[in-house]
Amino acid sequence: METVSIPKTKTVWETLSAINVNENIEKKNGFSYLSWSWAWATLMDHYPHAEFYFENQAGEHGDLNNDGVIRYADGTAEVRCVLTVEDITHTMWLPVMDYKNQAIKNPNARDINDAKMRCLVKAMSLFGLGLYIYAGEDLPDASKQKPAPTPAPETGLVDEKVQLLKAVTDAATLDDLKAAFTKASKYARNRNDDVLLAEITKTKDARKTALTIK
Repeated sequence: METVSIPKTKTVWETLSAINVNENIEKKNGFSYLSWSWAWATLMDHYPHAEFYFENQAGEHGDLNNDGVIRYADGTAEVRCVLTVEDITHTMWLPVMDYKNQAIKNPNARDINDAKMRCLVKAMSLFGLGLYIYAGEDLPDASKQKPAPTPAPETGLVDEKVQLLKAVTDAATLDDLKAAFTKASKYARNRNDDVLLAEITKTKDARKTALTIK
């Protein structure tokens, strides 16, 4: 019986953690924020059935405050986002803060709304989307590929360059210098090696000065 190979489906983490979010990062007061609208649209593109809600706080009589805010005795508050993607659920929490990232006492509706959107984005990071921002990294793991080793220059080419430069440096007469420079500069131009050409020219000028003084 022939065995059928079933391709491996990427996990939520593998999919979202590989996405480069750099172009959608906003900088405010030295802090980095990922656009919540872009983050949600990206999540929907991959997992359209994802759902979230904000936890409510139980009141004194067991009833719930249905505003999705957890309040503390000192007047500060936090929000808790519960996000489910592909039957996996994570919870993230975030204080309601000001532009200095300090907890606000008696926050207003705008403060709470901003905190909820930021908390939603942080909840998405638990699934991999933009997590590297919170880890202080510049690129997602998938982008951190080891650079290809720089190939060592061919020994023959190195030797030839050295010999050409040496011929210019050791030229005994102006005619010898002209011939050595012509050969070396042609070599550099044929290889589009501007660095070598500049070095040859500099060496030629120095040697010409030395020969002229003699």
